[in-house]
Amino acid sequence: MVKENLLHIKDMLNEYSKEVQEGIAEKAVEVAEEGVSRLQKTKGAYTVRTGKYNKSWDKEVKNGLDYVNVKIHSKKHYRLTHLLEKGHITSNGKRTRAFPHIEEVNTYCTSAYQKGVEELIKNGSK
Repeated sequence: MVKENLLHIKDMLNEYSKEVQEGIAEKAVEVAEEGVSRLQKTKGAYTVRTGKYNKSWDKEVKNGLDYVNVKIHSKKHYRLTHLLEKGHITSNGKRTRAFPHIEEVNTYCTSAYQKGVEELIKNGSK
């Protein structure tokens, strides 16, 4: 009788763990989609000219057995991201203005993901 109860509790905990893992993976993808959306809406000197830089933001999702890896990146203009975010020195020795836009979205995504995961764990699942 006691052994059956312990097995039942173990099964319940395993199910809880699976639900929380699935919820965490879904939350990561959801937050990444919001991050991409925010990056596509950023305003700045370079982004206003053609809009191609903003449209190039996308997410890449890799699912593994026990993990999900979500990366937000600029598909075509990945070389520009650091130059626009931090500014750079031009060929005549002057420094360009920085257009910080990635750090803001990174901070938002990190805090939104942490809050979402905490809620999932407190509530037990989705």
